[in-house]
Amino acid sequence: MTRPFGCRLPSLLGFCLLLLALVLGLSGRGVAVEQDGESSRTIRVVMDNNYPPYIILDDTGTVQGILADQWRLWQERTGIRVQLTVMDWKDALDAMRAGRFDVIDTAFKTEERQGWLDYGAPHARIEVAAFFHKEISGIVDAASLKGFVVAVKEGDAAIDLLRSRGVDNLVLYKSYEAIIRAAKEHKVNVFVIDRPPALYFLHKYGIQQSFRSTSPFNVGEFHRAVGKGNTALLAEVEAGFARISPRELEQIDTKWYGTPLQDFVPPVWLTAGLGGLGLLTLALVAWNRGLRAAVRRRTAELERSREDLRESEARYRELVEQANSIILRMDHRGRIRFLNEFAQRFFDYSLDEVRGRNVVGTIVPETDSAGRDLAAMVADIGLHPERYTANTNENMRRDGSRVWISWTNKPLGESDDEAREILCVGNDITERMQ
Repeated sequence: MTRPFGCRLPSLLGFCLLLLALVLGLSGRGVAVEQDGESSRTIRVVMDNNYPPYIILDDTGTVQGILADQWRLWQERTGIRVQLTVMDWKDALDAMRAGRFDVIDTAFKTEERQGWLDYGAPHARIEVAAFFHKEISGIVDAASLKGFVVAVKEGDAAIDLLRSRGVDNLVLYKSYEAIIRAAKEHKVNVFVIDRPPALYFLHKYGIQQSFRSTSPFNVGEFHRAVGKGNTALLAEVEAGFARISPRELEQIDTKWYGTPLQDFVPPVWLTAGLGGLGLLTLALVAWNRGLRAAVRRRTAELERSREDLRESEARYRELVEQANSIILRMDHRGRIRFLNEFAQRFFDYSLDEVRGRNVVGTIVPETDSAGRDLAAMVADIGLHPERYTANTNENMRRDGSRVWISWTNKPLGESDDEAREILCVGNDITERMQ
């Protein structure tokens, strides 16, 4: 049905033209953009009927929004009457393709549409993202939607995009608003919608806290387009919009997107806020000075503790190096981490030679003289050192000579820690030649 908003028909001829449009049976809602003077021409423009804030229908069915205001200005600049019709997007595409309209707006470029449309310059960038219920995880882009039932709008360019990424389990709705209503009723949990109307309808239906979104995986652009080959009309449309200044377009956007709240802060609130900020600044300065003093004290304490630790470590190293016992530290896989000087002299290896090598094959033979599997024993010590607190086994020096050593083993670190080490102290050495 066609609904004029604020339309003044100056003559009977104008009324007849409007009546003729009704008789032609255009689906959707049409509006004759208001004009002040006579016009000998009318162009028929069709677009989506529910795409906030670009196109909005109020409770009376009146067409409003950014694009409605822009086309009003276009009519004023050109003197050409605009018959604006809005309908479900797929119906708009079908009607445009059938030649029932001269211009289609809010159209993304797709390979299929370029076969029957000629496009003007883009006039709005639109982010496209997937929205999903907050209990769902793992959705980050279009490809990750595979396996999910995904709601999309009929005729949406996103359909081709999703299918190109292997997402074909799609359920189609007439409009974005219908998708959000279905989401509120728990009929769909995943949907792909252009961001501006998605945010509008999620807040309108109060479910914005129940859904999350991916980062935009596509950025489309709104175009005005005409039937293939109708370049003269396209040039005329583009020239008309070129007569609208950027300032005027910005004013329209501000009208429908709104003004940030801080622009309306009363001066008395601003004064109070600045005063509070000053007091807060003074408090922060005082707190910062106190914090610096505390940091200096703590730094001094840590430096003293570090010095004490260095002295303690030095005493420990001196004790270990001067001990007349074998002191060995190995990891849980039996790899040598440390040998004290006594152990290096005893086994005739330097620390650099054995660090990182397994004790088996270095200072422990794979089997002892009685055939006992010492490799298995070392592996078990790594897993269960508490079973080998005291252990005596055969060892070997670099020259192959065998010795019996009584070991005291102590795990260092948690038992389930992959980085744990075992401290082994050897005494009661009994020489035994191979």
